[in-house]
Amino acid sequence: MSQSIILGLSALTALIPLALISRRREPQRDFVFWAAVLVSITGPSTWVIVQMSEAWQTGLSSALWLTIVASTVIFGLFARFTRKGWQLTPIFAPYMVILAGLALIWQQNTGQAEGILNLQTLDRWVQVHIMMTVVTYALVTLSSVCSLGAFIQEKALRIKQPTTISRLLP
Repeated sequence: MSQSIILGLSALTALIPLALISRRREPQRDFVFWAAVLVSITGPSTWVIVQMSEAWQTGLSSALWLTIVASTVIFGLFARFTRKGWQLTPIFAPYMVILAGLALIWQQNTGQAEGILNLQTLDRWVQVHIMMTVVTYALVTLSSVCSLGAFIQEKALRIKQPTTISRLLP
């Protein structure tokens, strides 16, 4: 098994605790929650740092891993600075696990469209463009999770039958 696959599986595994703790009987924003958030940031971040330490990879797998890292960091900030934002964890964390699974699968299907960019040779504006694109992907991902949460709550309210997941959401 290659180092890349082992690292990818480790990064995927690091996302699972956050998905599991969100299903606790009485979820709360406690030490266990923050530890799981930290682990879910650290695992994929390690993949990104190791794989992109020499050059920027332009493949879909790399973009997905970067989106996972950026989304989880922004989600952590969102959970820290909003009163109810952390309650989106039951739909955010499984979505990140699914994205990591897709990144891992796509990592095996390297296509000809993938390439490598040397960041040192790129213009500063291109570097800023890449960073802003990653942040935008993360914000769109978080927005879609928020929209899904609102949709689930609205449906539960309309049929007057709360589900297990709608009870966990804000």
